[in-house]
Amino acid sequence: MKIFRSFEEWDIQDKIIATLGTFDGLHLGHQFILKDLNNIAKNQNGKSLLISLHPHPRIVLNQSQNLKLIQTLEEKIAFIQTLSIDYLFLLPFNREIAELSAEEFLTDILFGRLNIDTLLIGYDHRLGKNREGNFELIYEIGKKLKKNVFKLKEFFYQGQKISSTIIRNLILEGNIVKANELLGRPFVISGVVVEGDKRGRVLGFPTANIAIPDPYKILPANGVYSCKVLIDDQIYYGVANLGVRPTFNQPKHQIEVHILDFSHDIYQKNITLEFYEFIRSEKKFNHIEELKNQIQEDIKTARKFFNLTVV
Repeated sequence: MKIFRSFEEWDIQDKIIATLGTFDGLHLGHQFILKDLNNIAKNQNGKSLLISLHPHPRIVLNQSQNLKLIQTLEEKIAFIQTLSIDYLFLLPFNREIAELSAEEFLTDILFGRLNIDTLLIGYDHRLGKNREGNFELIYEIGKKLKKNVFKLKEFFYQGQKISSTIIRNLILEGNIVKANELLGRPFVISGVVVEGDKRGRVLGFPTANIAIPDPYKILPANGVYSCKVLIDDQIYYGVANLGVRPTFNQPKHQIEVHILDFSHDIYQKNITLEFYEFIRSEKKFNHIEELKNQIQEDIKTARKFFNLTVV
């Protein structure tokens, strides 16, 4: 997959079949769209193009209060690379583009600069200033420019509509199992391992503290989770804790993971946590021994979930 981040980089002369949107999470509904995109591109002897608006329009338009995204840009790109898309264009969304009418956006950018031959539009997608461009308008503009415009079918999973908003709410509730089901894969958090206060090591359960560089990255509800840990392309297992560690009266929110059967130095390494199961909510313990006993139980729960030997 070739990635473009500016109009100046775009130099493709292929027949382009494209779709566009923010695609936060790339959930099962998005994957359904992209499968159609690839199939149509193949049938038309063309190349598939995914246009992803970046930054998110709500950020550009100062409507980002409480906005949290399922994926960072790096996580999004990494997953798109697994979907057999030919080209990814990270459309540099700004206020100038936000002010374009639907006709200007289609004529000047999609059918103009990018020279798209066929545009696939989500069943409820709208574009242009004030979201004025519905499918009927987009179709008529495409027809005038001798371009193909198709409306994609609505996707349902087990009779349920899927949206990024629904999945975000599930993650915020800690309902990781259902969120993963709608995503079609585990929810992940990636970040750099930084030095903490080493309290876990003192307790006998050393943890890797993870710094998340993207302030818009959504985080699950505070609590303890079973997870897989990806380090240098190797898979390990762990127990992740998100929260403020109330037993120690620490107000700072932290993400830390105790990696099972692991003792290597991974400071400054970028690692990825795949979340699988919510074990329990955050709790304040009266005594350190009580906390240590609970951590041992959390580890047993994670080991059982992953069918590992319980020690």
